[in-house]
Amino acid sequence: MNADVYQVVGNHYQKAYQHWTLVINCDLDYLAGNSTKYVVRWRKKDSLNDLHKALHYLNKLEESRDKPLARLMSFEEIVCEVNTFSDVNKLSVLERSFVCMLSTWQTRDELKMAREILFLLFDEAEALDKGAVSKPLTEENLYS
Repeated sequence: MNADVYQVVGNHYQKAYQHWTLVINCDLDYLAGNSTKYVVRWRKKDSLNDLHKALHYLNKLEESRDKPLARLMSFEEIVCEVNTFSDVNKLSVLERSFVCMLSTWQTRDELKMAREILFLLFDEAEALDKGAVSKPLTEENLYS
C-alpha cells in the first residue's frame, strides 16, 4: 500500500503534496525537515505548541551545523519546489518564507532570518489565541 494513500487520522495530512514529499524532493535534513513540518501544520493542529516545536528544531540546527549538508538540487529548483508545495498547501507568505529559508540556507545569518520569521508567526499565533481575527499574510495584504 502506498504510504501517501494510507494516513493517520488528521486533516493536516490530507493534502495532494505532503510535507514528507517536499523533504525528500529537496533533501532536507532531519532538523530542517521537522522544523518546517511544524510551521506547515501549526494552523491546523497544535497552534502555538507546534511553533515552539519548530523553534526547538531550529535551535538544534543552529547548534549542530555551521553549514548545510550538500544538496542535489540547485537553489532555483528548491525555490520552485517550495513554491509548488506552498501553493498546494495554501501557506501564508511567512510560512512559505520560513520553509524556503530552511530549504536553501547557506549561512548562519540565513538561519537567524528564519528565526525572525518564526517569531512573526509566534506573534500571529498569540494574537489568534487571544481571539483576534487574523488573515494569513499574503501578497495582497503584505503592505496594508
